[in-house]
Amino acid sequence: MHACGHDGHTAALLAVARTLVDRRAELAGEVRLIFEHAAELPPGGAAELVAAGAVGGVDAVIGADLMSTLEVGRVGVRDGPCTAAADVLSTKIVGRGGHGGFPHEAVDPIAVAAQAVTNLQHVVSRNTPPLDSVVVSVTRIRAGTTDNIIPGAVELGGTVRTYREELRAQTRTAIERILDGVTAAHAATYELDYTLGYDPVVNDPDVAAVVRQAAGDDRVVDFDPLMAGDDFSAYVRTAPGCFFFVGAGGEGSFPHHDPRFTIDEAALPVLTETTTRAALRFLDAAPVSL
Repeated sequence: MHACGHDGHTAALLAVARTLVDRRAELAGEVRLIFEHAAELPPGGAAELVAAGAVGGVDAVIGADLMSTLEVGRVGVRDGPCTAAADVLSTKIVGRGGHGGFPHEAVDPIAVAAQAVTNLQHVVSRNTPPLDSVVVSVTRIRAGTTDNIIPGAVELGGTVRTYREELRAQTRTAIERILDGVTAAHAATYELDYTLGYDPVVNDPDVAAVVRQAAGDDRVVDFDPLMAGDDFSAYVRTAPGCFFFVGAGGEGSFPHHDPRFTIDEAALPVLTETTTRAALRFLDAAPVSL
């Protein structure tokens, strides 16, 4: 289930719009509010909006997510890396089908796939510098139709997460090398579809400082970089930016994408106020009070 609180984001930004329109006479510049589509469907709505000129000429860009794992009233802000590059791995391992009772007459792609999944774990444990962060997760396996038939192929899919572009390329190379070696060793072949997803979101320290001021010292908390991906990266490639998180978790909260996910709506005023104050600070509007 894709449950992420986007309805809350939309509601909060509408409230920001109403406040800024009411204070239009005070604004010494322009504020653009982006209601984005397809945030989790690469290449993503952000890239399409950037291509359409939605953020052309802007000086700074900010965005936020409601986070059910963060306490209501808290605002998570950090400098530098915030979310990871999120690439998609999809491969087909091709063998030769046959009868389950005569495996020597077949090339069993399930056995080969099992070796491939195991060896792909070495990308993180043995090919990645220990102080770097990489995730290689095989999350999908599909093969076979019945119990006594060795299938002709196995489909594997998963996600690859990195922060540094150099390591992103090295990780892809290591995955291809492992798939090539494992399949060749067992007389199988493979087809790989490796899709580059969203780039890492890297927050600009100066923009993040404005967001911290807007949120208030009593609310701001730091957090470790997340291995989640977000297409906000398309905006920060165009202008300095900051992606931050607003706590929306209450008692018994469930994580994002859980079918029981919900948000505590007490988070909405926090998101609205932080975003509005940040906009006014960027434009040097005074006083910054709501």
